[in-house]
Amino acid sequence: MYLLSHYYKALDVFKCFVIEMETQLEHRVKFFKLIEAVIYVLDMFKEYCEEKGTQRQLMVSHTPQQNGIAEYRNRTLLSMAR
Repeated sequence: MYLLSHYYKALDVFKCFVIEMETQLEHRVKFFKLIEAVIYVLDMFKEYCEEKGTQRQLMVSHTPQQNGIAEYRNRTLLSMAR
């Protein structure tokens, strides 16, 4: 998880994440889900994803139904805690 102080740093942080995945774990980032926001629609971000062959899956904010596995795990943990 990376914390951003400003939205304009998102592309740089994402590039660092991709490099980390490729060098340390020897995996390629094939796709990722993100909340639909203005910063992620920028042309530079889109071009970088196309260059790397990464698919972007945009999600609408405040819709846990689109989270799938993460929501299932959260439900499981909450039921175990109860």
